[in-house]
Amino acid sequence: MIEYGYHGTSMESAASILESGIMKRSEGYDEWLGKGIYFFYNQKDAEWWCQQRAYPSPAILYADFNFINKVINLVYDYNDQEKFKEYCSAVKEKSEKLPGGKRRRNYMQLAINKLLYDAKKAEVFIDAIIAVFDENRKFWPKTGNFVVKFPILIGQIQICIFNSETINNLKIINEEA
Repeated sequence: MIEYGYHGTSMESAASILESGIMKRSEGYDEWLGKGIYFFYNQKDAEWWCQQRAYPSPAILYADFNFINKVINLVYDYNDQEKFKEYCSAVKEKSEKLPGGKRRRNYMQLAINKLLYDAKKAEVFIDAIIAVFDENRKFWPKTGNFVVKFPILIGQIQICIFNSETINNLKIINEEA
């Protein structure tokens, strides 16, 4: 099980988080793993995130996780993967339109919202979801003869925390990412 993560942000935000003890959830309509607090399993991915956001003064926060309830693990839990596929199938025909005339980039959040809603109704508490994406792994070919010779998925592990009480020992691990 994943027990720690790295969060890329600005130094100003990192200082505010440490002072207040509060991390804001990503609340957009198109969040990959739903509305939550995002961490990377690899520090280099958090540094990459800071570069993508062009933070003038980047910071990497480290945290330990103490999961108490269910963690949906789409990396290596077959049952979670199968169940998630069912939720994806249930929302695949939903509207692509978002408020403000924007179009949906993906349907992940719809599937996760439905999963979280059903879990809450069943009184199943979910602390986090873990998944792999190909972001920051563009060096790994996904087509052609290479994929036949090397049929492995190389990806970036992201952790979306829904229960902020599972985040412990938060600290800045760099002064400049």
